[in-house]
Amino acid sequence: MESANERQVAGGHYQLSAIQPWDIVAAWELNFWQGNVIKYILRAPHKNGKEDFEKARHYIDYLIENYERLFTKSATDYTENIQPAKGRKRKTV
Repeated sequence: MESANERQVAGGHYQLSAIQPWDIVAAWELNFWQGNVIKYILRAPHKNGKEDFEKARHYIDYLIENYERLFTKSATDYTENIQPAKGRKRKTV
């Protein structure tokens, strides 16, 4: 059985790189928002171009706006870091 890294669901833009974005995220122990920045930056030239760079910027804006909550003393408490920002409710699908 092929591994998840060997298989691509819906398009091959991630397989064009020597390393999968999720491998970078895991190796650097990045959070959700940082991981999405990596994902969109790496896929931009092969998929949605400028739109992916805009998506990456959107995640960077979130990281900047929530820097204290995500990267300061409380950053060691994983459960606190996955909570929505104050005054914001989780979106239910």
